[in-house]
Amino acid sequence: VAEIFEPRDLRLPWQWAEDNVWVDKTSAFPGRYRASTAPWTKELMEVFADNEVREVSVMCSAQSGKTQALMVLLAWAIVEDPGPAMWVLAAQDEAEDFMQTRLLPTLMECPSIRRMMPRERSGKRKGTIDFASMPLMVRGAGSPSKLQSVPIRWLILDEVRNYPTGALEMVKKRVRAQWNSKVVQISTPHFENDAVHQSFLDGDQRRFEWPCQACGAFFTPLWEHVEWEESERTKTPEGKWLFEPLSETIRLKCPTCG
Repeated sequence: VAEIFEPRDLRLPWQWAEDNVWVDKTSAFPGRYRASTAPWTKELMEVFADNEVREVSVMCSAQSGKTQALMVLLAWAIVEDPGPAMWVLAAQDEAEDFMQTRLLPTLMECPSIRRMMPRERSGKRKGTIDFASMPLMVRGAGSPSKLQSVPIRWLILDEVRNYPTGALEMVKKRVRAQWNSKVVQISTPHFENDAVHQSFLDGDQRRFEWPCQACGAFFTPLWEHVEWEESERTKTPEGKWLFEPLSETIRLKCPTCG
């Protein structure tokens, strides 16, 4: 009864998550969630909670904490702002594996969500969880019939570069009936001007910048800023890299002060 009348937590999702989310053991940083581990995901979480923003497109590198950020946002939505949610990956078998090995363990570690889990077996079917306040579906983009279901408020599109042709356009139609719907599209890009790149260009093109530890200037890290040592210590006479000593020489060069 107390939970029914409890006021909504008005903190930003990443602030809420630091008290409510535990990272699963598949992560390099398991345990209690800390936003400082991947600070570039904070703004993603802030705009996710902003109802004036209808679509978010994130173009990023691999292994940059993006899937973990999405799981945090989904947990926040289930507890603080529920609505029909769908998480879409490229293939159905990939979706089922992700749900069992990463998503469910993360959700079950959140006390508020654990209490909301349906007790009947029918409420937790293959690829679907029927919470009392909302349904959650995890689908593969290669199964059109599974994408054409109920209207969706929270639509999470993960690694869209691997989607079959036409799947992205089809699944985005699921949010038309919800006035406060949100589409979050996140992926590493493949080619210049592909669907991922074009979606990023259609937005306001925000970029995460690092402050230089020496001069304090902010800059977006590019490959041209990365330097390393090429010597007898890091490379054999036959031209084979010695990765352990090489890794000690890799650094990011500030374009302002060098």
